[in-house]
Amino acid sequence: MALRIPKKAGLVAWIFPTFGMIFVLQALYLLVGHYLRNWLEWKNVEYAVTSRRTIIRRGLWRVSELSRPHSDSPIELRASTDGLVGSVIFQGSKPSLNRFGQQISSMFNPQVKTGEFGLYALENPGNVYRIILAQTSATPKGAKESV
Repeated sequence: MALRIPKKAGLVAWIFPTFGMIFVLQALYLLVGHYLRNWLEWKNVEYAVTSRRTIIRRGLWRVSELSRPHSDSPIELRASTDGLVGSVIFQGSKPSLNRFGQQISSMFNPQVKTGEFGLYALENPGNVYRIILAQTSATPKGAKESV
């Protein structure tokens, strides 16, 4: 049944249906929208491993770029039991969160709080792990970075 509002009705007749539509739109977002948004965000993740650092570029509407030198931080491989999917995690030092903005950003990004920096949901993470180890061990200290 369609919503019918009489022509003689005033503003009050429009308030309740409009208020209800807000909840309908929120429910649609929770059912479908956030999956679609996450899928679009993950479709736009790019990883780059150079001889001195690892760079992650991600996002669709809010593009962000993270970069961290990996020669001085320990590297951990987290993979599934069959080794087909996993993550390569760079352990770093925990940053000091002095400013209010840093504390707020650490609430929404646990990587800031723990100091971890990772390449997540990789196919064949063992191969990526070996490439990173080869890159870090093959580079002399004073060499320039090549992409």
